[in-house]
Amino acid sequence: DHPAKKHREAFDLIRRNNLILSLGVGSILSSYAWMISRQRKMQESHVKQLEIEREQRFQLSATLSTERNKLSTLLANWPNPVFILDTYANIMDASSTVAHFFGVSKPELLRGRNSLDLQEPELANKILEENQRILKTGESLVNKEMTMLNRITGTWQQFLITKAPFYDQHGQIAGLVVIGQDVTAQKQAEDALRSANQKLNEGFADLEQKTQGVDLFTQMMDLLSA
Repeated sequence: DHPAKKHREAFDLIRRNNLILSLGVGSILSSYAWMISRQRKMQESHVKQLEIEREQRFQLSATLSTERNKLSTLLANWPNPVFILDTYANIMDASSTVAHFFGVSKPELLRGRNSLDLQEPELANKILEENQRILKTGESLVNKEMTMLNRITGTWQQFLITKAPFYDQHGQIAGLVVIGQDVTAQKQAEDALRSANQKLNEGFADLEQKTQGVDLFTQMMDLLSA
């Protein structure tokens, strides 16, 4: 019986060890399976997030493209000069009217240029200083009279200029919009009217002097006849 007892005890020990090992392996496998499942869910979540971000980027790109097309259409057909400047006062975009005024075939050729490239030095420096001041202070400029050189005709034209900063999503100044209105014809008409009024006033003054002379002559004749 003694050997049989030892055999049973050894068997029980092996069985307990196997049970412990089985429980340990089961626990490890359970933890491993949980980690694999969690990793898979995280990967799936990451993939979904990437898909969401990809869709958002696509929508943003489509929106930007649409807005860009709207802006290009507006600038191509706007009758008055329009500039869009960056924070360095360089041209980002411009209307077709501006391109024609400065003697280039399309607005894209003006990108990266500033007033120093397009106007006489004295005027160009004044414009650049003014643009930089508005970009720094954020204070708009409304209906300022300005005379600029038309490089096509070689003549000076008069404009009413309005300048205003625009802002990014963080509220920081991102650039400057400049809108001009050509008032050359209006100013020429005003000058012509002013000149005509001056000539008319001079004519009235001359006529008044002549009338006074006639009145004096009439009075003298009346005295002689008396």
